Amino acid sequence: MLATPDGPRMLHGHERTLVRGILGIMIDHLHDELRPSGESNGGSESIRYGIDHFDRWDADQRVLLVRGIAVAMLTPAEVPERTAIFEATLDAMAAELAELIELECRDPKLRPRGKSWRRSLTEVVGMPTDLDLDAEKETDGDHWVRQVSMWRDRLCGPHHYLDAEGYRDGSPAAMQRFLRQRGLPPEYLNTAPPVPTVNQVQAAIDQVQRLVFIDEI
Repeated sequence: MLATPDGPRMLHGHERTLVRGILGIMIDHLHDELRPSGESNGGSESIRYGIDHFDRWDADQRVLLVRGIAVAMLTPAEVPERTAIFEATLDAMAAELAELIELECRDPKLRPRGKSWRRSLTEVVGMPTDLDLDAEKETDGDHWVRQVSMWRDRLCGPHHYLDAEGYRDGSPAAMQRFLRQRGLPPEYLNTAPPVPTVNQVQAAIDQVQRLVFIDEI
């Protein structure tokens, strides 16, 4: 389960459907990046979101990060320890959604079959009725960035790592005081994803694909 501002919960309904769609695209990106260059879509250019605590890691490590938030949001597993890399991966998920919405606003042909990303987000955040009826007609990028940000904050609260970075070069005591005041673990900012074996990476990809494409808990 995911620690949200309203307490631990596993996602259901429209929100679960939205998250599964986003994570499916993220894991496909990473799978293509990890494939040998000679294979179809192999050696694809790395997708970066402008979120250093996520982007800095190798593709195999980012697979583990995506698996971590997928398990937290889509299964009844115990709430994971809060870390900067966990929060940053949630931010990367939100950034992916914002990019998908931007693409379909620019070119309607890029919207998914069935519901658009805008419609899916509208069903989750509960916009006013008039906009809810015309979600696909709203193409103001700034509007949708605000809606994605609002959903992300409602889902998982503040970006603690952005504030914590301000203490990195200062007093260790001040850093630990900051973390304690927010109920964060001492190694919150310094936790790194492990470097997995090839088999561990494939197992993580398989688990995410079961969760997002089959919805198998």
